[in-house]
Amino acid sequence: MNTTRAAIAKLLDKLETQKLTTCRRTAEDRRSVSLRLTRKGEALSVEMTYETEFVNSQFATRLTSEEVELFIISVRKYLKTVKEPTCPSYNTFTDQYASDGGPAETANTPCSKS
Repeated sequence: MNTTRAAIAKLLDKLETQKLTTCRRTAEDRRSVSLRLTRKGEALSVEMTYETEFVNSQFATRLTSEEVELFIISVRKYLKTVKEPTCPSYNTFTDQYASDGGPAETANTPCSKS
């Protein structure tokens, strides 16, 4: 997973701001952080688990067992090979998507991978 420390810190800050988690530095090592779900975070986790299972079951009912298996194999293969693009359009897209929750104009901008 090509995720920077800054991106993880930003996400953790957002989760804490929304009162879904609590973060505490450990006494032994200030670089280490203890992360815990709040009751609100646990409730959301349960809700999202049910929602995910429901969506997956709805998706799977429209496919044969062979199609589901092929889909899973294809997704796993894709996830092994995909790399995060390193271009300005990708970063602009992800920043805008994260800020307003919708697609960005730069989503279809071509990006050369190095």
